[in-house]
Amino acid sequence: LCPLSALLSSLPAGRNTEGKHKEKKAGEWCSLPGASWEQRLADAVTPLWRLSYQEQLQVKYESQRKVLQTLTSCLEQRGRDIQKPGGLCCPLQPVVPSPITNGYRNKSTFSVNQGPDGNPKTVGLYVGTGRARNIVCV
Repeated sequence: LCPLSALLSSLPAGRNTEGKHKEKKAGEWCSLPGASWEQRLADAVTPLWRLSYQEQLQVKYESQRKVLQTLTSCLEQRGRDIQKPGGLCCPLQPVVPSPITNGYRNKSTFSVNQGPDGNPKTVGLYVGTGRARNIVCV
């Protein structure tokens, strides 16, 4: 079988900012020592913000490649006879760069919950982790 968790686990992990290409688990940016709440918020909402635009495009491409690799494996396990261009179940095109790279955002979603000041009606974005039980709306 091919569980959904296998597809989800193939999503991209962040990388450190020193160019060493060390893979990080999702949400690990939030654990940077000394990070301000603004940096933690940016890490939670836009996890690729620390990467150059070219690195962001590469991370997105690799993410899609991993999803297609997982899908290809699932199809093979089910006995599907598939043609594999580049070892994948279908062709993977490069990520098309946007002509606008600064000041662009396509969607904003906000939450209403308790803020760091205790206000139960804070409108903003979540920072923290459920595991550490330190989620707050800022």
